[in-house]
Amino acid sequence: MPNKLFTVSGSNLWVILVADHPHAAEIEEAKLHPGGWVYRIAGHFGPDDAVPREAIVGAWKVDERGDISGDFIRNDKYDAARWPAS
Repeated sequence: MPNKLFTVSGSNLWVILVADHPHAAEIEEAKLHPGGWVYRIAGHFGPDDAVPREAIVGAWKVDERGDISGDFIRNDKYDAARWPAS
């Protein structure tokens, strides 16, 4: 996960940015869902669990070949304080 250092009024502030590129597991998941979406979810949920929208960091569109296409779309409802990204 990349970090970026900003200087604000003479003091240093570290900001942790969530990586927008897919992990290997997300790329593999895309192959199972051609024409669908792959979501980055914070927290641990089982396959039958309801995922709160505040735990969805964002998503990528998956093309008909099962490849992630386009940019990462951030969920503006994601609550990083309650569901920290891992």
